Amino acid sequence: MTNLDRPDDQTRPLFAYGLLKPGEMAFALVNPFSVRKEPAKVPGTLRLRHGIPLRAPDTSGLPVCGLLWFQPARIAI
Repeated sequence: MTNLDRPDDQTRPLFAYGLLKPGEMAFALVNPFSVRKEPAKVPGTLRLRHGIPLRAPDTSGLPVCGLLWFQPARIAI
C-alpha cells in the first residue's frame, strides 16, 4: 500500500458522504479534529452495501452529506 502525501492546501474541507459523515458510525473518529461542520448536497442517491453508505452517481436525489474542516496543525499523517 502506498502512503499519501499531505494535501498542498490543508484548509480545504473533506466531503464526507459515507461512514465519516456526521451522524454515521465513524464520525466519532474524526469529530475531535474537526473545527467546522456544514451540511452539503450533491446529485446522487445514497445506497447501503453491507451496512456501509455508498453514493450512486445518478441524479435522482440530493443526499445530505457533510463538509468537514480540520485544523492542519492537529492532523498527524
